[in-house]
Amino acid sequence: MKIGASIIKYFLLLLIALGVSGCQTLSSPARSDKPWSSASWEVQKNLSDNTWTNLRNQKIDNEQPLDLNGLIDISLRKAPSLRQSWRQARAYEAALKQAESKLYPNVDLTGKITRSKGKGSISSSDTDQIKYGPSADITYLLFDFGGREAAIRGAQDDLIGANYTFNQSIQDLLLTVEQTYYNLYSAKSALVAAQANVEDTEKTFDAAKIRFQAGLSVKLDELQANSDYDNSLYQLEEAKSDLKSSEANLALALGLPADYHIEIAPPTKEIPTNLSEADITSLINEALALRPDIAAQKAALRSKQAAIETATANMLPSISLGATGERNWYEDYENNRQRSHDYDMGASISVDWNIFDGYNNLYAKKQAEELAKLEQENLIEAELQASADVWISFFNFKTAVRKLEYSKSFLVTAKNSHDLALESYKCGLSNIIDVLDAQAKLAQARTQMITSEEDLYMALSSLAHATGSLYRKNTVSLEQNTANVNVTVY
Repeated sequence: MKIGASIIKYFLLLLIALGVSGCQTLSSPARSDKPWSSASWEVQKNLSDNTWTNLRNQKIDNEQPLDLNGLIDISLRKAPSLRQSWRQARAYEAALKQAESKLYPNVDLTGKITRSKGKGSISSSDTDQIKYGPSADITYLLFDFGGREAAIRGAQDDLIGANYTFNQSIQDLLLTVEQTYYNLYSAKSALVAAQANVEDTEKTFDAAKIRFQAGLSVKLDELQANSDYDNSLYQLEEAKSDLKSSEANLALALGLPADYHIEIAPPTKEIPTNLSEADITSLINEALALRPDIAAQKAALRSKQAAIETATANMLPSISLGATGERNWYEDYENNRQRSHDYDMGASISVDWNIFDGYNNLYAKKQAEELAKLEQENLIEAELQASADVWISFFNFKTAVRKLEYSKSFLVTAKNSHDLALESYKCGLSNIIDVLDAQAKLAQARTQMITSEEDLYMALSSLAHATGSLYRKNTVSLEQNTANVNVTVY
């Protein structure tokens, strides 16, 4: 008896010691006006994390300037957003396997050993016995009015929706890469344009100084030209900052650190502009048939409808088949450790029907019905939004085509006007106001030209994304060459 009590005492002490050794002291912030100080063990956990080190050690082949196809290839391999949706889909696959496990019997094996000791009364003897042995329970659901099958169909539709969401994440990633690429290209163009504006304002400033020193103009001309020159230097610094931001955004889209240097090649292929307004209806219909987010929404609706069937089945009886088996060995210490054994086997068929649960199952069904109706409305809204996306993107593209044409013409006339105004001012045939006005229009034309070109690229990629065809082989792709970026400023 004393030996058994000692064993139990030491066992409990061992459990307490193991529990204490596995605990770390942790508390909430001590005060509301001071930051929380992390414990040393928690800091050590953060220091041992190698996520950022692994990101830093990434290497890509960028010896030559990367075209859009090369950037997309990098993003498909590196971007965490794509892997997130992929992991989500794999989690739903595991959930489907869990639902399908209901098609198989459930087998539960246990093994135990017990020591029992008791003091008998007048009519019974003392007991001191050890009992040990395995047991098995097998249960199999035979019939539940389709609830099991409905749960499997719901899990299948959840997986289908997750797979379509993964496809949509690819399209979203490609759109992000394209737009950040075009934004970076435009930022490079804007920097070149800003440098050209500095050169133009400096020429005007020099001309104003020469005329003032020769007594051919007043000091005000020189001061106005100087202020215009200083403003162009300010715009140049802003263009440099925009370029750095654009580089960071592209690196982020590719799944690379912000300071990872990436040299890009310029877009060179002609953009198709022959889309007619008669195509808009077919484009909308194509979007509703191809867009992965719409397909995912439809799968979500089917999953919610399957949940109604599952909830209905939970209100009805289920029939299960069961079997049990047990084998025991005994050692009787009161009878000189006399050994014996026995076994027990049985089979059963059971009907389980919860006829009243406080209306829990009833309202679970009502909830499933309302969620299905909600998902139906979500689908209607998504389809309407898809049609609006195509419509807006289409006419944004058509507008961008025309705006680019006008911007080209504006740039040519503004350049000619500026050159003529400057020459006229040098010859004393015009005043400084004419030169500065022409100079401002030329700077505006350069910016407008860059913006219009970027808008056209953006509009085309947005239209492909809106129609769900950004990743299809027959989609119009904007192929690039691998030459160095060489922005022409007129």
